[in-house]
Amino acid sequence: MKLLKGLGVCAVLFFGAQQVGAEEITLKTNTVLNHNNLSYVPTKMVTDQLRIPVSWNNIDKTLTLQKDHQTIIFKLGEPQAKVNGQAVKTPPIVVKDGVSYLPLRFIGENLHMKVDWNRDVITLTTFDKYIVQEGDYLYKISKKVGMSVEEIQKINNLKDDKLQIGQVLYLKADLALSNSTYITETNSLKEESDKKENETKNSSSNSSSEQKGKGSLTESKNKMKDDTFEYTTYTVKKGDYLSKISAEHKVSLKDLLAVNNLTENSILQIGDQLLLPKRVIPTKEKVSEKHGEYLDWWTEAQYVFPIGEIATVTDFETGVSFQIRRSYGANHADCEPLTAEDTRKAKELWGGFSWNTRAVLVHVGDRTIAASMSFMPHDIESILDNDFEGHFDLHFKNSTRHKDGKIDQYHQEKIKIAAGVSE
Repeated sequence: MKLLKGLGVCAVLFFGAQQVGAEEITLKTNTVLNHNNLSYVPTKMVTDQLRIPVSWNNIDKTLTLQKDHQTIIFKLGEPQAKVNGQAVKTPPIVVKDGVSYLPLRFIGENLHMKVDWNRDVITLTTFDKYIVQEGDYLYKISKKVGMSVEEIQKINNLKDDKLQIGQVLYLKADLALSNSTYITETNSLKEESDKKENETKNSSSNSSSEQKGKGSLTESKNKMKDDTFEYTTYTVKKGDYLSKISAEHKVSLKDLLAVNNLTENSILQIGDQLLLPKRVIPTKEKVSEKHGEYLDWWTEAQYVFPIGEIATVTDFETGVSFQIRRSYGANHADCEPLTAEDTRKAKELWGGFSWNTRAVLVHVGDRTIAASMSFMPHDIESILDNDFEGHFDLHFKNSTRHKDGKIDQYHQEKIKIAAGVSE
């Protein structure tokens, strides 16, 4: 697979007698497999680049990862793993072309690594670690490292204050709070709810401020104009995290965070009530029935055609139609053919895979939008059985290229053709 090429890795370690500094590892995003809108890394990369021992039991069909005092056991085909013996909901292992892939964020966060993304690079940062010495006890360590006893216990899942010489403690509270809320299985949802309620009451000032910041649903709703949004209410379930909720309900993550007074690092609790804000984009008059609405990408089109949405594309010149899904993209829509048949139809139009631009109409629900499309597969993919290894570019009015943030005039000219405008 082309997805496995171009790996870039660097690591920096700082060692001390008792405290080990953070380690930073960077991976290029084009080495990562996207499956069902989640990122996966090859098992070999976990072993080689992340330096995490991995073992496979062919009888039980289980894969085990071990790092420091953490053990994660995946069972092939199951949507959960065991972390130190406790069942945790997680995306299952993916096997493609004989290569196994593991969910990147789940691995990182359960092995005490914070996962950050930008356009081209994924950065994994380990927690600072403290090695317990003779004569150490929790209060003494807390004063030494500038954290409360409760914070250290919470990060390290300590049930009491007993320590052992040589034991590794993870220290960075800000990294711990960034976990994307894969909520752990407990004996009952009541126990989970009670536990979270007690943690909230006893949390640090930062957590208290964040909880206050959520406010009521009415207060949150009033912060965004009611004529711009339609609202529904969502109750957080086990296994939820913010980007998953955003994608599944096809609302902008930025809007979801804003209306609920959250950040991407906010912790969700089972039973939390969230407002889901869907932007109301007024219909614009079309030049004719054969043309599409001339919608601005930044303020209109990206909300009519959100990530995860399926649309029908009609080639403006020939009238040939096929289906696509928007999988990624911020500056423009990164899309994939929905099926192998859709790939075949588009390939016939372009005469193969091509960067050439064509005027198209994008039908989303009862809306038809003017757009421009090229059909060259590149970078990551999420649909694995459509005979298209990567995604293609779909542009709308004023959208820009990802590589340099500039407008592509070839695409803009085709968009105007599809809209029937000459400005």
